[in-house]
Amino acid sequence: MLALDHGDARLLYRAGYGSSAIAVYENDCYRWLQNENGTLHSLLDLHSPQRLILPYTQAMMAALLFINAIDSVLMLGLGGASQARFLRHHFTHTRITVLESNADVIDVARRYFDLGDDNESLRVSNKDARADIAADGPLADLILVDLFCADGLPSWVREKAFHQRCRHRLSSQGVLAANLWVDSNDEHLRVMDGVQEAFEHRTLVLGVPGYRNLVVLAFNNTPPLDFATLGRRSAVLGAQTGLDFTALLDSMRASNYSDDSGFVF
Repeated sequence: MLALDHGDARLLYRAGYGSSAIAVYENDCYRWLQNENGTLHSLLDLHSPQRLILPYTQAMMAALLFINAIDSVLMLGLGGASQARFLRHHFTHTRITVLESNADVIDVARRYFDLGDDNESLRVSNKDARADIAADGPLADLILVDLFCADGLPSWVREKAFHQRCRHRLSSQGVLAANLWVDSNDEHLRVMDGVQEAFEHRTLVLGVPGYRNLVVLAFNNTPPLDFATLGRRSAVLGAQTGLDFTALLDSMRASNYSDDSGFVF
């Protein structure tokens, strides 16, 4: 796990009370968003704001390996806007829409995490993701689910109905990448049930070493799963973004069913 030196950290902002409190700190290298109990939600490299640092944010980008051309992204949950910055920087023609229910989080992301104001490529709406995903709306090639409340992962994020609604909002090539939190092996199985049923078991998983996060990729339709194609895409995406997609692919190979040629659902 990443170790941050809180000894020289400066408090920049605090909002809310009790379990709903959020705070922004920085030192000479990083700025970060955390909740009342100290759980780290987002991290910004002050010298390279577009860089993804937290391992789970990197793992969620593995979804890009399976999308031929990414035109639109729907983000459920904003946090400190790490993935929004990354996508905005490296995929300049992609339209990004973010749903975030906490107005304080949106304000913090704009003021302290280089989100900036809305423009043609990136729009943030102060809306409840659970309610809005159920409505008809534009289809997305990628849906990123990173939703946490004061008590952790909302129970409805595990439900089949939620994932069915997400699937309804995906394009034909669309991929959902969900950051989930598991406390035990039994919890792992319960978390996976809803998304697997909704996507007819077209799923892959990535563990996040040193963390209790589990990243699940779910596919509206079966994408190219052969390692030759995915290897070529990992090289292209790695050169484009600086993120080690080859390592992400290797991690998926170690954690999912495959044969000599590719992944098997």
